[in-house]
Amino acid sequence: MTTLFWLFGVLAIVGALGVLFQTHPVRGALFLLLNFLAIGVLYLLARAPFVGFVQILVYAGAIVVLFLVAIMVMDLRRLESDFDLGLMGFLTFVLGVAFFVIVALVLLKNQIPEVSPPPTGTPEALGEWLFGQYLVPFELASILLLVAIVGAIVLIRRRRQDVS
Repeated sequence: MTTLFWLFGVLAIVGALGVLFQTHPVRGALFLLLNFLAIGVLYLLARAPFVGFVQILVYAGAIVVLFLVAIMVMDLRRLESDFDLGLMGFLTFVLGVAFFVIVALVLLKNQIPEVSPPPTGTPEALGEWLFGQYLVPFELASILLLVAIVGAIVLIRRRRQDVS
């Protein structure tokens, strides 16, 4: 059991690093698939079968397929010629490092609060946990996803109007 945990943990890390450092988008999506599958197996090893199967079906199945379709629809040659990070890429890197330093300092100075034990992995226990104790963070995450979807639609419509 421990060997399987370490094997799939390393596969999840390799998949995540592959997503970060892969320049070809299709290969990056395949590394994302590897990461999602490995995390799903880790959930199964942690005796959370519902969460594990949802991870594999929804994320490894539907989300990666959605990413691959979006990659295939985009005109990557045009994006590569217009894509120049320059100063913005440097500022993004600096702000990212600053963010992680601030988070690390906050975590080191403050004691991390104890979290209630996670549910057993059944749909009932997960529902009680998400919609009971963690209702506000769950709803905030759903609002954040909704704002991201609306923002993506606005950007796509604006780009299409500029092209035509």
